[in-house]
Amino acid sequence: MQVNACLEAARVCYNTVRAHERNDPEFAVQLREAEEEGAQLLHDVCFKEALEGNLEPIFFQGQVVGHVWKIDDRLRIEMLRAHMPKLFKTPGSKVAITAGNVPNNTFICGPAEREELIASRQEALKRMAAERALPVAAEPG
Repeated sequence: MQVNACLEAARVCYNTVRAHERNDPEFAVQLREAEEEGAQLLHDVCFKEALEGNLEPIFFQGQVVGHVWKIDDRLRIEMLRAHMPKLFKTPGSKVAITAGNVPNNTFICGPAEREELIASRQEALKRMAAERALPVAAEPG
């Protein structure tokens, strides 16, 4: 739930909460604990969804005719990166990602390496084009 929705549900103003936070150390501690609990709850829900997926209904002519499990692979990848950063690096970390002993042919590079690769490829394409160019026939004279 967004902060504004929480404030509206509690029928308090944002400035009132911040004033209590500044003036009441016990309230500030409780507020931080509530925020941490909310973050932990969000983490738990995402972790469960990454493991189990979501059961989504299948509709036909406006009626539910069945259900299918949907799994969000992107969420799984991000959860793995968060919990096992040594094995699941983020892009630009210059680490080869392998499955067992077999590489999956994935190359991860940062912006500088990308620009260098692009420049190198453009030079190679120009060289190939120059080699393929046919000589221009001399004009009859």
